[in-house]
Amino acid sequence: MPSADIILEFVNSHWKNLPKRLELDPNENNIAVAILDLPHSFETGDMTVTITASYSGEIKETRRQMLKVVTDNLYEEVKKLLETGCVFHDATIRFMVACIIKNKNLNLHFKVSKQWIDDFKKANRISSRKITKFVAVKNINVAAMGTTRVECQ
Repeated sequence: MPSADIILEFVNSHWKNLPKRLELDPNENNIAVAILDLPHSFETGDMTVTITASYSGEIKETRRQMLKVVTDNLYEEVKKLLETGCVFHDATIRFMVACIIKNKNLNLHFKVSKQWIDDFKKANRISSRKITKFVAVKNINVAAMGTTRVECQ
């Protein structure tokens, strides 16, 4: 990762027209050139600054990114179940999360708590209801009714 102090010292020596300037690696040089282009961009009104950086190495996903993947995939699966009229419970959601983590090969140790499920439902506007009787008839696939069976591939 480029050092901000080195880049700042390079830019400072450039603006002061000092004869001796630091040597920068290509990534740091790209950032320094972008910083030096900013005043010219302000003067001309062209506010586009392009930085091309390359990174050679493995990019590790953060826990937040992995949870976002799990949440997005879970929402899609829950939406499919809701559209078919299936009844599912919190235990089904826990199982679906475990399947998503397994299928996506995520290195994520995550306990799906009751609070997390409640927050997920609230964020995606999914309500928990106890069915006591059917008031309205909805056009749904009769084969999809009944118990929900979720399998982990």
